[in-house]
Amino acid sequence: MINKNHVNIICTRHNECGNCDAEELYKIIENLEPEVIFEELDEKYFYKAYSDLLFNTLEVKTVLNYLSKYNIKHFPVDTFKDTEKDLRNKYYIEDYLKEKIEEYKIIVQTQNIYSMKYGFDFLNSIQFIELNKKIKSYENEYFKKTNDEEFKIIYQEYINWYNNREHEIIKNIYKYAEELDFNKAILLIGADHLITIKEKLIEYEKKYNNINWIYDIKDLDFKAELIPPNAPFLQIIAT
Repeated sequence: MINKNHVNIICTRHNECGNCDAEELYKIIENLEPEVIFEELDEKYFYKAYSDLLFNTLEVKTVLNYLSKYNIKHFPVDTFKDTEKDLRNKYYIEDYLKEKIEEYKIIVQTQNIYSMKYGFDFLNSIQFIELNKKIKSYENEYFKKTNDEEFKIIYQEYINWYNNREHEIIKNIYKYAEELDFNKAILLIGADHLITIKEKLIEYEKKYNNINWIYDIKDLDFKAELIPPNAPFLQIIAT
């Protein structure tokens, strides 16, 4: 019988926002007691973060705090070689569609507000997934229908880059699972990846059986209504 390595997928965001902060993420990690943490970083930014201390995100801040108390291993797994152009494409698409499609803009805003209010519970919830599916649907439909050739080229480049990164992340974790002796690990990854990572893992699990992937997806028992731009922001957060 093959001993499986258990990997909990924790959906995060890269900057602190309301209840999505380093203290709350630390509590989640400490509760899981991982022996290994896999991070959505490449080698360059991993070195900058943990050797030079010149790069900081919500996840890095949390892991640094955790390493100061617990002796564990951690590794960068987002190692597909990208370029500055790849990163520009990511922000170009969101900014472009927020200008073109009002509801797209509102969904992005709604995600941020619910993240502030409900924290990591929201990022790991059915409600987040529902909103994220709408975002991806708008992106895909606009790509199919638009006559803007520049957008179509950039969007296709972005999708290729995004998929290559996720395949690299998964392959790296399977490689570490072969090389390391651990029982419990976590993957810290931006919540936007959850849907597509899960889809890819279905295929990988047909070929490999040494990892038990664990998702703690919650139903927060509310309908993720879109929040209009003129809504009383602070009142929504406080209620």
